[in-house]
Amino acid sequence: MRKVIQISVSNTEHAELERQAKEHGLSISRYIISQILPDNEFKKWYPELLLRVSKLESGTIFNIREVFATDWKDIPKGIKLALGRVFYKNVSDKNVCDDYNVANIEILDKNDTNIQWYEKH
Repeated sequence: MRKVIQISVSNTEHAELERQAKEHGLSISRYIISQILPDNEFKKWYPELLLRVSKLESGTIFNIREVFATDWKDIPKGIKLALGRVFYKNVSDKNVCDDYNVANIEILDKNDTNIQWYEKH
């Protein structure tokens, strides 16, 4: 079961958190977690996602679930959702790490089951 923690910050603090989170390609909540809990699940799986996408052939159409294949069942639901949101945002903002050679990703449509598809160029 997931727990919710609420905090209040000033407008200035929020703007700074937003700036730092964007710099890291994360939501504010994911950024805060990454700073407080450096060995969190997201930090384990996001680089793995980028690595696996980097190994795809040019022209491959994919979704995140397919990229993880049988490992998908081992990823907690909240992390799956965060992976999808962050990957989509980074691809749409052209902010995908070049270290993994995944800069040329195109966002395609979602299918009828709401799964987001991408194409690697």
